[in-house]
Amino acid sequence: MEYRIVEREPVTLLARVEQFPSEAITDPEKVSYTIPDFWKKSMESGVMQVLEKHAATSDIYGACTPISQEKGTFEFEIGVNHDGGEVPDGYQLWRLSSSKWVVFKCIGTTPSSVSETWDMINREFEEQTGYKLLEETEYEFYPEEKEANVFCELWVPLKNSQIKL
Repeated sequence: MEYRIVEREPVTLLARVEQFPSEAITDPEKVSYTIPDFWKKSMESGVMQVLEKHAATSDIYGACTPISQEKGTFEFEIGVNHDGGEVPDGYQLWRLSSSKWVVFKCIGTTPSSVSETWDMINREFEEQTGYKLLEETEYEFYPEEKEANVFCELWVPLKNSQIKL
């Protein structure tokens, strides 16, 4: 299992945010609207063009909050590094504050590589490495400069006491 550990300064994103039932992650067949649907809708409805107008870079993020046990929901955002300008109606600022991350490459050329990488993380990572993942916002990172055969990277926050840099 390949991964790297990275320290990163907090990032402020301009984001379009939607709330999903927990089943969108745990049992996607039970819901009619999923995260891939949100991506598709965002690309078709002009959301990506609005984000690009207010972006400091061409990198794109897909961030996911932990599931709220009280509500049985989570939020997913599609965003960009905010350029510091105005926040358009229907968008919000989203801060990624954790500074220590474990980064995994999603090998492949299709969105299924994301769920396959998550399956591997959930099955193997903590047990094999001894690191503990935080139940905080994690994100998919789609850099402007893409690596061949890498769909995106998954950035997952680590518990600070266990970091070996």
